[in-house]
Amino acid sequence: MSTNEVVYTPFMNRVAAADRPHDAEFVPSQPRSLARAVDDWCAMRGMAEYVIAQANSMLPSAVPRVELDDEPYTLAFVVRHGGQWVRLGLLREGGQGRLELERSWVGQSDVEPAEPSVLEEIVLTLLKPTSREGRAHG
Repeated sequence: MSTNEVVYTPFMNRVAAADRPHDAEFVPSQPRSLARAVDDWCAMRGMAEYVIAQANSMLPSAVPRVELDDEPYTLAFVVRHGGQWVRLGLLREGGQGRLELERSWVGQSDVEPAEPSVLEEIVLTLLKPTSREGRAHG
């Protein structure tokens, strides 16, 4: 491989091609030990940062970036693009915790992503209404 070659992940190629998102798999949010809930939330937060960095690297310069914001004093983050957003927070219930997903187009729900990779579909859903013509990547 020459130094001029770039390798893209399958997700980066999907962003570049403006692919439609697949149905994201959500599961009912269930209480679990607080330690397990925090670990699950951290896995989701790490994946969100990774997926957003990949998506933003493939967007044309004229398209606004996908944003990731952490909420202060709580374990919650918000992924935003345009007027849409997704929030994933950890709710503490005594010695237990559970994840809670909110989407601007659905509202609060008692579901959570089935696994961290679901964040790829969530980001593609946020990007869906954006016109992403004139791709320079391929």
